[in-house]
Amino acid sequence: MKVKAPRDSRGIRYGGPPAAIKKLQNGLLIGTPFVGSIFTVVYLTSHPVSNIAIVQFAFWYLITGVGIGVGFHRYFTHRSFKTYGVLRLLLGIAGSLAFQGSVTRWIADHRRHHKYSDREHDTHTPHKYSEDGRTSSLVKNMWYAHVGWMFDETTTDASVYAPDLLRDPIAVWLTRWYVSLTVASLALPYCIGYLFGGAEAAFQSLLLGGFLRITLLHNVIWAVNSVGHQWGSQPAGSHDHSRNNWIVAALTFGEGWHNNHHSSPRCAFNNWRGYEIDINGAIILLLKRLGIVWDVHETRRKSVSNASNE
Repeated sequence: MKVKAPRDSRGIRYGGPPAAIKKLQNGLLIGTPFVGSIFTVVYLTSHPVSNIAIVQFAFWYLITGVGIGVGFHRYFTHRSFKTYGVLRLLLGIAGSLAFQGSVTRWIADHRRHHKYSDREHDTHTPHKYSEDGRTSSLVKNMWYAHVGWMFDETTTDASVYAPDLLRDPIAVWLTRWYVSLTVASLALPYCIGYLFGGAEAAFQSLLLGGFLRITLLHNVIWAVNSVGHQWGSQPAGSHDHSRNNWIVAALTFGEGWHNNHHSSPRCAFNNWRGYEIDINGAIILLLKRLGIVWDVHETRRKSVSNASNE
């Protein structure tokens, strides 16, 4: 069925080969670790797990979580700070290991989300369909914001939403080698497990440090899009449905203070009150004190227009 493009949709493509490629890529990026995670759960019911595999799960979850939060999100998307090329490359690699698409595609989609937050053309709002108070409507909207948007008919034009990345040699390199980096995301836990514990530890490290880690991180990052626009508090006063949710914040190292973020997208820190723990922000602050990052944006505004594309 041909999808009709609405008005005011510059930079958003509808249907055609780009949408088909998007669906195929997301199917592989989501389906491969998901199937592996199901096998992992079954495997864990009858096999003791080595400490090497457990450590690798925690290590790679931290590396890729920070790669998404500090790298893809706060640096590449919002330019919340400046840093040296080596750190930019390392942050880009860490984010690419998360199985969430190339840096160019991720940033283009997220900037589009901010431009149209919870309005028509938003990449993944949980308020897309009519809300009549029925449970079925809530489920439909939450499914779309959490997973369904990655299989819809729209794609985001990077030349409109991420032209800076198309001119950035590091971003170009990361995008060109993205498939290899996804393979490395599974190969590295396996190889390290083999090096320190032999074949069985390598296999378990692949399951936990690879498949299960990717699937869990997928879902907590997606929860920022779904849960983070449905349940929680709105102390910062943004003009959309973004929410602060402490559970999502804890699992994403601070990305769940989402209402704070939407009120001041370029701010490097999402914690506005003492009890709001923002590990990603703490990492940026540490790097600033070490002189590794500079020009860190710290301004916290009380409200912004939904049309902001910072």
